Amino acid sequence: LPCNLPPDVRNFNNPNGSAEASLHIRSGDKSSPIDFVIGSWIHCKIPTGVSLNITSISGFLNPSTKAPNFVVELIQSSPKSLVLILDLPHRKDLVLNPDYLKEYYQDTGLDSHRQSLLKLSEVKPYVSPSLFVRSAFSPTASMLKI
Repeated sequence: LPCNLPPDVRNFNNPNGSAEASLHIRSGDKSSPIDFVIGSWIHCKIPTGVSLNITSISGFLNPSTKAPNFVVELIQSSPKSLVLILDLPHRKDLVLNPDYLKEYYQDTGLDSHRQSLLKLSEVKPYVSPSLFVRSAFSPTASMLKI
């Protein structure tokens, strides 16, 4: 379904032109397990002269499924720096619901894909210097610097 946000919310920039962004929110079809999808993009010039670009797509599911939600984010802070974040944020407390952890994370073999990516010489684990970023993603997220 189309994005119903006003144009000044969908695309905006600051007065001096050093930052611009877009935000799109789309509802899922009534017959779909997808409740809504949020897509965003931000570009800003940092005082050091470097540009920061962040692109994010998040899919949120409705109560018809217990499956985790989905997040993919790309962060580029220089021409030679790209961070890829893939996350399946859980919808139940993993400590209180070990069966959920097993069903959606362990039994699916998700971690084997992250391990395969880390075998590539161009890919390294990424640990954000920001406590906020580290706490915003689930413990099952793959955070990779490419």
